[in-house]
Amino acid sequence: MAITILRFIIGFFMAVFAIVILAVCVGAAVLPFFHADIGAQLAADDRGISPVQAILLIEGVLLGIAVLLGMAEYFFLLLWRILASVKDGDPFTPANSIRLSRMAWTALVGDILSIGFAVYVAWAQTYIADAIDGEDLNFDSGGAGIVLILVLFVLARVFREGTEMRAELEGTV
Repeated sequence: MAITILRFIIGFFMAVFAIVILAVCVGAAVLPFFHADIGAQLAADDRGISPVQAILLIEGVLLGIAVLLGMAEYFFLLLWRILASVKDGDPFTPANSIRLSRMAWTALVGDILSIGFAVYVAWAQTYIADAIDGEDLNFDSGGAGIVLILVLFVLARVFREGTEMRAELEGTV
C-alpha cells in the first residue's frame, strides 16, 4: 500500500514538472516575440543592456529552469521504475542498480548545474530584476544534496553486489 501511495505522489510530481517544463519552454519560445515590450522596458531602465540582451538573459533563466526540472523529472522517472520493480517483488535486479547509479549521477550533475545556475541568476538579476518582479531567485541546495548523492552511489553498489551474489547463489543451487 505504501508503495502505491509513493508511486502516486511521484507520478503527481512528474506530471507537475512536465506541465511546468512545457510552460517554461512555451514561454521561452514566445518571449522573443515580445522583445519590443519587455526588452525595451529593461533597456530603458538604464541598466546598460540592449532589448535583445535583456531577452537573452531571461531566456537563459528559463532554459536553466527547464534543464533542472528536466533532470528532476528523469530522477523521478528512475525512482518510479525502481518502485515498480519493488511492487512486482523483485527489486534486486541489475536494472535497478543501474537506475540507482543513474539517479546518483543525475543528482550530482544537477547539484553542479544548480550552483552554476545560481551564479548566472545572481548575475542576471542585476539586469532583469524588474522582469521577475524583484523576486529573489534562490537555489540553495544545502548539504542534503551531497548526502543524497553519496547514499545513492552506495545503494547502487549494494544492489550491484546483491544481484551478483544472488546470481552466484542461483548458479550453485
